[in-house]
Amino acid sequence: MASQRHSKKEGPLCQDPARKMPQGEPSLEEDVVTGEQGERMDGEAPLTRSFMEQLFRALRGDFATLKQEIAEEVKELKRDVVELGQRVDTLEQSRDAREEEVDWRRRELLILQDTNLELQYQLEDLENRSRYGAPYLKDQTLVLDRTHRVGRPAYSPGQAQDILTCLHHYKQREIIMLAARDHPVIDFEGFCVGLF
Repeated sequence: MASQRHSKKEGPLCQDPARKMPQGEPSLEEDVVTGEQGERMDGEAPLTRSFMEQLFRALRGDFATLKQEIAEEVKELKRDVVELGQRVDTLEQSRDAREEEVDWRRRELLILQDTNLELQYQLEDLENRSRYGAPYLKDQTLVLDRTHRVGRPAYSPGQAQDILTCLHHYKQREIIMLAARDHPVIDFEGFCVGLF
């Protein structure tokens, strides 16, 4: 009676010819509408065990296909993750090498700066020792590199003692020796000093 009641029902479900039972393997996209007794609500033949088995086989096939596709996607993702990890390791190693090189360059720069400063001092000293290139200042401090006695080891009263002095700036030496030509003997704090 349920089938007669449903078969007389007017509506798009009963009038649509595309809703009929397929003859071949059922598609998953079709709507299977059944009544309380396992009969189709559109008045066709009831669902059978073989039809349900076909549906389950189709579902299993679709699930197997989906599982395989998901497994392939997961494998591809794993490969991408491994590749990214290798690239990150390479970048970290390259960064460490660059940091070491930068530290080495920084140390070399400090050494070069010190060397440059020392060379500037040496150049200034050479200019001061040369006859040209260094102006003379009257209030300039007299710098002695070394001073020591020569000749007799013991000092004798009333006798002159020779002293050898090395001036740091050559220009000062030239000026002093030029002045010593006009004044061969200089009275300095009660001592007679001669320059030659």
